[in-house]
This record gives sequence, structure tokens and C-alpha cells, in this order.
Amino acid sequence: MSSAINEFGYPSSGQAPDLGVLSKSKFMAGVQCLKRLHLQTYAAESEIVADASQQGHIKEGRQVGELARTAFPGGVLVESGNFAAGNALAQTAAIIENASVPAIFEAAFRFQGVFIRVDILQRQPGNRWRLIEVKSSTSCKDHSLYDLAIQLYVLSGCGFDVTSACLMHLDRSYVYDGKSHDATKLFTIVDFTAEVRAIEKEVTGLVAAQRNVLLNPIPPTTPPGGHCGDPYECEFFSTCNLPLPANHISMLPNLSAKKAAMLAAANISLVPAIPLDFPMSELQQRVCECVKSGQPWFSDSLAGDLSELQYPLHFMDFETLFPAIPRHAGMGPYSHIPFQWSVHRQPTPGAAVEHFEFLAEDGNDPRRSFFNGLSRVVGDTGNIVAYNASFEIQRLDWHDLRAVGLK
Repeated sequence: MSSAINEFGYPSSGQAPDLGVLSKSKFMAGVQCLKRLHLQTYAAESEIVADASQQGHIKEGRQVGELARTAFPGGVLVESGNFAAGNALAQTAAIIENASVPAIFEAAFRFQGVFIRVDILQRQPGNRWRLIEVKSSTSCKDHSLYDLAIQLYVLSGCGFDVTSACLMHLDRSYVYDGKSHDATKLFTIVDFTAEVRAIEKEVTGLVAAQRNVLLNPIPPTTPPGGHCGDPYECEFFSTCNLPLPANHISMLPNLSAKKAAMLAAANISLVPAIPLDFPMSELQQRVCECVKSGQPWFSDSLAGDLSELQYPLHFMDFETLFPAIPRHAGMGPYSHIPFQWSVHRQPTPGAAVEHFEFLAEDGNDPRRSFFNGLSRVVGDTGNIVAYNASFEIQRLDWHDLRAVGLK
């Protein structure tokens, strides 16, 4: 569906954006990049559409959050959606008054135009509260502290006595028994109160800066950089990062920011323009020479390495899923589930290539069928050729095989 583009070069809804409320997600967008916050606010809602991968992450995050709640029996969910802020605020206020409720899920609060939903707000003795933010990661990321900090900013502003600000994330050491998940073991809760308190003043300044940016209908001229994909890839990435010309210096492998800055300072953006005396690694020099000459590079040892291969040759590739919540017995968070393999087998030099494949097509544990089928095709003679051999080796390691009774 086509959309109008305003004079600033991004989609416009044709309506003035609501600048009165700054949500937690908008605040976090602004922490990453003020221009991202501005574009989110002024762009048409229909233009901010998550792709299939992003939708999958959103769904998975929702499932993680729902499972985390089971660690707090008796907790009550504030059911109003984000677009029913008034109802959510009223529900939250009513639940808070009920002292028998030990925890509130998705509690809603608003302070000075900042609106938040708290994953878990656990009641503590003496009318005090424990703030818990649920993450689908297996460790704490630095940006998550700002997620906690904006919530503490609002809760404190609303007069709540918050004893601790914690992150609840998946525990990498957890092993699923294949029956039911125990959220008290699947998750670990880490107290980051001191770290969050240390950035309270910074948060106040960030809120003010974000409001000032949003008062201007023209987006800030923030240059693209590492923040475009860290901690998340911006949905407006292509708006700021225009397609690069062929043979751009960014194609050089492992080009450091320092060297990239040196080339930029010399007004060099294309590989062919890099001078011979520019400091580069052996691999970078090799790529540079290939680009300039237009000729491929072959290792002197390639012919010898290929001559050592023993037939039949099996050209193998795997595909895996790595869900946050373990799906099958013996798995932990983000354990790989191999669900597809492809093998091209060449029996002898010059012989026709045979193709074999496997694809799991239901929700059952595919590992036994995966390994058994692959074993029959590969057999115990010849060599296996893989683009990323270390990945395939890890999927075939002793632990994965033992989990399905093959070791």
C-alpha cells in the first residue's frame, strides 16, 4: 500500500502525532537513537510493520513473559491493552488496593506524561514493591538498565516505595525434563538496584531531551553508525543507511572503525582507491588485490588439500531453530533444534551427484529422525564437506546425541 511522504523524507500519517505521552518503548528507542524515536512518533502507524523475523521475536517474548508469571502464584494480570491506557490505569489502582494480591502483571502507571507497563510488580511488606522486568535473554544487557530505570522513574514519581529493581532472565543452565517447565528454575532474578539508581539523574535528562526532540517536526540530523543496529536493528535502517556503491570499503573483512575513519579522513570510500601503503591485514590485502585486478585468488595449498579428499564426498548443510523456551527433553534456553539437512553425495570423481534431504514438518521432537536419516545417507566412509563445519560438528556432538538416546 502506498503512503504519503512528507517534506522531511519519511512516511506521514497526515495527522499530528500525540506528543503528550512518552511510552517505555518510545523512551528505549530514544536511548538508542533520537532520530529513531522521532521517526516512530511522526511516521504513520501502518508504516512501522515488523517483518516475519521480528514478529517471531515479539511472539516469543510474549510467551516468555507469560511463563515468567507462573513463578508468582496468585498474581493478577492487568488485561487492558496498551491502547486502553485509562482502563489499565484504573485496573492497576484497584488491584493495588487489594492487599491479598501478591503480584501484579502488566501494571500501568503514568507520571509527567511517561506511560509504562511493568512486567511484574511484586508486593513487599510495609507497602513496598519489587520491580521485575522480564527478558528473554540469558544475561543482562547494558541497555536493559535503562528499561528498568525509566520504570523506576515513573514508579517513584507516582509515590511508590520500590525496594529493588530486578531483571528476570532465562537461566542458561536450565535443562527441560520434557514434561512441564518450572519457571523458578527456568528463570533467574538479578538485582540491579544499585546500577539503576546510579543512572537516575541521567534518565531525567534523557526524558527532557527526548521531549525537546519531539517538539520539532523536523527529525534530528543523526548520522548513521553502529547504533543503527545496536541493541536492535532500527526499523528505519534503510532511511538513514542508503545503498552503498559496489566495492565500498565496508566490504573489506574485519575493517576496524579506526581504519574506516582513516580512509574517510582521506576521502576514500572505494576499495580500488586504497593506496598500497595503507595498513591492512593479510586477508584485507588479498581482497583489495582481487578487487583491483578483477581476478580470483587461490591458495597454493588448495590443490593439495582437495587431493586428500576421500570419496564418496558428502556436501552437507544443516538448518536449526533455537527457541528461547526449550521445547524438548534435555534442552536448555536457545538450544539448537536441527530440523532440516541437505546432502549432495558424489560417489566417485566425475560421477553424477545424488541428492538427499530431511525436513521435520510437525511439532514433534525431530532429533532422532534427523540423526538416524543423516547417518544412513552419510555412512562411515568418505569425507563430509561443509561450509561451516564447526556448526555441524556442534550439532552432532555427544550431548545432542545423548539427549535422544543415540549415545
